[in-house]
Amino acid sequence: MRRRFWLITTLLFVSVLPMVGSDKGAVVSGHATGADLTCASSATLESLAACIRDHMPKEGSNGFVAPNAAEQADWRAVVNRMLQCSCDFRLPASLSGIMQVKTFFDSDNGRNYCVLMEVRDENGNGIVDRGWGTFIVNNGAMVARSELNKAISGWDAAVAQANQTRDFTRKAALEAITYLDLRFSNEGSSFRAYLVNARDTAAQVEFRADMKYKHGARILGKWTPEWYEPPPPSG
Repeated sequence: MRRRFWLITTLLFVSVLPMVGSDKGAVVSGHATGADLTCASSATLESLAACIRDHMPKEGSNGFVAPNAAEQADWRAVVNRMLQCSCDFRLPASLSGIMQVKTFFDSDNGRNYCVLMEVRDENGNGIVDRGWGTFIVNNGAMVARSELNKAISGWDAAVAQANQTRDFTRKAALEAITYLDLRFSNEGSSFRAYLVNARDTAAQVEFRADMKYKHGARILGKWTPEWYEPPPPSG
């Protein structure tokens, strides 16, 4: 069970990227070109993936070191946090120094990605010490729903405050709300309805991206949640 879970994460950087809104797949290259395991010189997603793969233990090298229970639990917590659109945070003690989490900017497509990658190389051989793998997510595919939820909450708070106001600002606030609602009347009858519709559309995109990831994992023979049922074959 332990090895199965960690092999999933090793494959994520070549299987998840096409499923979270990026039009780029990972590129694999042959030999390590330097000792910078942080891949700081990588400017595109392709070059980052190639650099990471170059520094991973090679097949047959027995370079995989099984994580303990605390490391597995912390890895799951970090991945879940990344999927909630968080990045550049402090890693748990069990992963600190072994892994690095950072925002990566792709100079080719202008997108930001959150990257969890292994960086420790104690013997200086240019290969990471544990072979735990890499997780990369394009949070742009996930952040829209969260931001729209914030906008809806902010709008509700503004309307509530305007309705409770009893001084001279009440009329101006209510007029501004009415004016904004009229501006968006063609989009669903009110500004709030427009935000809700956009939020629901973003949630559908997020759900489809997640299902495509799980479908890809199932095709590769990797772990998926017990509840997941792959779509029936087409045709």
